[in-house]
Amino acid sequence: MKGLASLVCKSGFAVTLNFDDIVDQAVTAHVEGILTAAPDTAIANPEIIYYPKVETRKHAPVIYHINGSLPRDQPRRSSAKVVLTEDAFADVMLSPNSYNAEYVVNQFAVRTFVLLGLSLNDNSLKNILRSSAKRNPANHHFLVLHEKDNEPRSAGVRSDIFDVNLHVYNLITIFLTTAQHKELIDLLNSSSAAQFDELLLAMGAQSTIHRKYYIVGSVASGKSSTVDALRCFTTFEEFSGRVPKEMYQDDTSLTPDEQKIVDDYLFPRLIEKNRNMMRPSSGVRIMDRAFLDLFAFSKNGDKVESNEKLLN
Repeated sequence: MKGLASLVCKSGFAVTLNFDDIVDQAVTAHVEGILTAAPDTAIANPEIIYYPKVETRKHAPVIYHINGSLPRDQPRRSSAKVVLTEDAFADVMLSPNSYNAEYVVNQFAVRTFVLLGLSLNDNSLKNILRSSAKRNPANHHFLVLHEKDNEPRSAGVRSDIFDVNLHVYNLITIFLTTAQHKELIDLLNSSSAAQFDELLLAMGAQSTIHRKYYIVGSVASGKSSTVDALRCFTTFEEFSGRVPKEMYQDDTSLTPDEQKIVDDYLFPRLIEKNRNMMRPSSGVRIMDRAFLDLFAFSKNGDKVESNEKLLN
């Protein structure tokens, strides 16, 4: 529970389908421990919510009780409403004017969730996952299913579960024993990218994970729109900062001074983008406009040779 509480604080937002306040108490105790050791730390006690809130407290991790809350201690405050049945939850999710439904589906559409201690026997959860997958097909979540030490699933069963969950709910399914659950939580709680890679290798990974993708294509072909839909990964836009107005002109109309303004802006940005893609830590990195654009849009050999020197 201590590792889980730390993970909730790091992520800043957690959804619980349970009525009890075990997670709430664990996170509160964790935050109090942090503040006792370092009073100036930028973290606040968790904000427990039972309905969508536009604003939450600054630096406070949010725990959303989607079905309501019934604390174990009688005097403690419970939520005004509690959803006890699947049909009641379905009514909330199906309502076209339901702020609750919009809030929940939107959270799953724009965030990456790790689903712990859950199964897909819950129809309400399946409705949320399916709705978010339809809204943002590029966004995926991770489902951790419990694997019994003495009675593991066969490779065939795992494969079938993995394929169905991926294609229907955009879920990447991971099968872990109880001990491995803790290892995964510790991995996600890594204090740095270097520690993450170190723990990943210790868990048996053959190597760290590096995936680099370059989005290429002609003008107005949808490169930026594609990158916008892949925010669940590390993305780098076409150019950082404000682009000089000279870059919107036909390059054949540029004066030498205007061309210098473009070059002085462009090449430091290319170096910056290259450094971002060269980071040694694990990750999936996606870049809008690759360096090959310098050659793709060059109409003669002299220009290609000039661009090659500049690029080097």
